Amino acid sequence: MPGADGVTVATSIRDELPDCRTMIVTGHGRPGHLKRALAAGVRGFAPKTVSAERLAELIRTVHAGNRYVDPELAADAIAAGDSR
Repeated sequence: MPGADGVTVATSIRDELPDCRTMIVTGHGRPGHLKRALAAGVRGFAPKTVSAERLAELIRTVHAGNRYVDPELAADAIAAGDSR
């Protein structure tokens, strides 16, 4: 989302439509970004490198009410510990 922060957008969506499930597909899988996204209520977090087929599966997963966080991004976030 050039010029916009996906987490800020997700927060706005949550505030306006609390039942809406959001997902971020990002090229910036930094640990702090993931933690902020989860705190904002994002239900899915995946890298832009995911295949179209897999992305469709993940969208269905999130739409069904489940959560998906890319395992590699999650491991990086855990290994990084707390960040600002």
